[in-house]
Amino acid sequence: MVNGIRARYIERLDRAELADGGQDSRTLIDLYDEIETLLIDTERRHIFGQLERGELIDEARRHIERELDLRETHLQRNTFSALNHEE
Repeated sequence: MVNGIRARYIERLDRAELADGGQDSRTLIDLYDEIETLLIDTERRHIFGQLERGELIDEARRHIERELDLRETHLQRNTFSALNHEE
């Protein structure tokens, strides 16, 4: 499910990049960050649903949560870094 959503958004990003000729990279980066944040939220909801249905053990959930936390932290750092470079 999540891979399908991710693939669709990656395709949208590729099309957007082609449409503007790569001139507006900041907008594309912001779009990517927004999409990645939505995907992280979707993955979190999905793993908690799996946990509630007994399809996932807690140890696996914690491992996946850690990976999602790392991705989220990486996005936040990139956003903070970009804001500091604009000033």
